[in-house]
Amino acid sequence: MPVLTNPVNTRLEILKTVYNLSGKKAGVTVKLHPAQINGGYYSEIKYQLRFLSERGLVDFNKSFIYGRFQVSLTAEGLQLMDDMYGALKLSEAEKEEQLNKCFAKIRT
Repeated sequence: MPVLTNPVNTRLEILKTVYNLSGKKAGVTVKLHPAQINGGYYSEIKYQLRFLSERGLVDFNKSFIYGRFQVSLTAEGLQLMDDMYGALKLSEAEKEEQLNKCFAKIRT
């Protein structure tokens, strides 16, 4: 039975976690336990990582070493997260438009 009910929220949580742990740099590999992402199971997090990888936002090592994923942001993933955090400083209308563009990339 899945623990994570909203895949978009899970993808955003993965991106935020990698963004913060990598020091906001692309190409820096971080190691994550699946439970670090909203208490998710291995299979759920792997599916979402594969989704993000197919869209060019993260690179991850598909082998599961010592119970951890090895994940890094790509340049496109870093730009997406910078745009999301930058949108929070904009006016309400601009913020809504910018965030909608960003969420469209991780939604489908």
